[in-house]
Amino acid sequence: MSSPEATTESPVGDRSGRPDRATTRQAIIVVLVITAIAALIIIELAFTTANDSSSINGRTATSSQYFSGS
Repeated sequence: MSSPEATTESPVGDRSGRPDRATTRQAIIVVLVITAIAALIIIELAFTTANDSSSINGRTATSSQYFSGS
């Protein structure tokens, strides 16, 4: 019979099976960094696509100038 002390332990975590604080903190930081990078990419794409057709003769156009042509 095996003794209670011969239990296998996870390489990450304490005896209760929960990950330790350093691992949890590292996972949260990784998620936050990936989220921040994704947000910056989305914002950059939004501004670059919004400015594609917003000028007439090199000047910034308003919505009324598109209709009147002046």
